[in-house]
Amino acid sequence: MAVSITSVVIIASFVLLLAIVHLVKHDKLQLRYSLIWLLFGVVILVCALFPEPLFSVGLLFGFSIPSNFVFACVVFFLLLICLLLSSIASKQAIALKNLTQRLSIVERELRIVENESNRDL
Repeated sequence: MAVSITSVVIIASFVLLLAIVHLVKHDKLQLRYSLIWLLFGVVILVCALFPEPLFSVGLLFGFSIPSNFVFACVVFFLLLICLLLSSIASKQAIALKNLTQRLSIVERELRIVENESNRDL
């Protein structure tokens, strides 16, 4: 890999890591969701510093051009992130439904108690 490309990737990975830390520090991103992004930034940094093993693994998997292997890895990672976010959204939708049902039950019980107290007066 050319020195200029390596330099850009190293700088970009440091910027990504700093941005993630900044978001976590200012409560814009929860720590548990930032871990995968931190891992991704570290992997990018390691691959930029030591590209030969990445190229060797790419050749082992049958990629003739190392950049194709990198793109395939990035697409796989993005699909993994989409699956993770879909799972989180599904859990939150279920929790919201349960919370709404519980709130409705509490409101109904409150109306019953208010009606009984109004009858007693």
